[in-house]
Amino acid sequence: MKLNFGWRVVVGWGLMVLGIVLCAGAEVCAKGFADEPEVVAYEVTFPSMGTLVSLKTFGTDAKSVEAAFTATRDEIERLAFIFTDYDEESETRKLTEDDRIGKWQEVSPELWELLTVCDEWHRLSDGAFDVSVGRLSVLWRSARSKNRIPTTEQIHDALQYCGWKHVELNDSDKTVKINLKGLRLDFGAVAKGYILERAYKFLAARDFPVSLVRAGGDLRCGLAPPGREGWRIEIENVDDTKSERSGYLIANAAISSSGDRYQFMEVDGKRLSHVIDPRTGIGVEGPMLVTVIADTSTLADVSDTAICVMGHEAGMRVAESLPDLKVRIVSRRPDADVGKEHISQRGFDSLVPIP
Repeated sequence: MKLNFGWRVVVGWGLMVLGIVLCAGAEVCAKGFADEPEVVAYEVTFPSMGTLVSLKTFGTDAKSVEAAFTATRDEIERLAFIFTDYDEESETRKLTEDDRIGKWQEVSPELWELLTVCDEWHRLSDGAFDVSVGRLSVLWRSARSKNRIPTTEQIHDALQYCGWKHVELNDSDKTVKINLKGLRLDFGAVAKGYILERAYKFLAARDFPVSLVRAGGDLRCGLAPPGREGWRIEIENVDDTKSERSGYLIANAAISSSGDRYQFMEVDGKRLSHVIDPRTGIGVEGPMLVTVIADTSTLADVSDTAICVMGHEAGMRVAESLPDLKVRIVSRRPDADVGKEHISQRGFDSLVPIP
């Protein structure tokens, strides 16, 4: 078996979504009348959730912005600790401890909300979206660190400890029961979007609706910056071709991308994404890039992964059934020439393009 790791991680600006342009921090961006304070752009960047998180906003008082940024960062860290599967003390990890298997458990409102989103998308995707793949996630993380692909037996063994059918949700009292010992949850395909949505609302509630939050390939923006029609975003290509990126202006929306653009492995000539297909236990075959624009970053994050796993045609059918989604899918069959991508999109023609 021939193995070639093409693992490239770009932190900060994101995996697939690039090019938001706005004034630099502390630059004067808008001036009012002589007796009105100047509106200034502010930005802070810090590590969290395995990447860099950026908060941007516009305001007239530096101290108020600093206080809002500090509170928002604290909220991000609080939520990240609830959902992480890396820390044994997190609520997510404790939920699947051996002595809790088969018992109904109360969970925090945030964890319950995320679990219901996962349950809904498991049904919508016909099982393609499944956060019970934690054992597979651990297996592939180890493989990448050792530069060695898991064996068929290891993948098969991990699959025995996965399956959303082993997770029960009780709507009446908002409790959860895990029925399989050894099952492990991994919210990596949805938690980041959920946290960014909460972070944006946190800023907006503190009188900063003209804000943007981003982490990796996920982004949530609010009202357009002063004097502009929207926030400028650019979407990359599925590979290293020199064709131009697609640029748009968006406001009051979220965008997320999923695929193998930066995180992938090449096995026996096949390009496998870091996104795991719960039905096979291996990464989705690429090249493929799914970009979703939605009203919330929770929806954008969960749907781009589900569509990526479902594949081009099946994913587009689901996208067309959900009017709130704008979806762009770019893929290419292995035998196709470079530059001959298969592109399907819905809703992107309603966006304002960047000349």
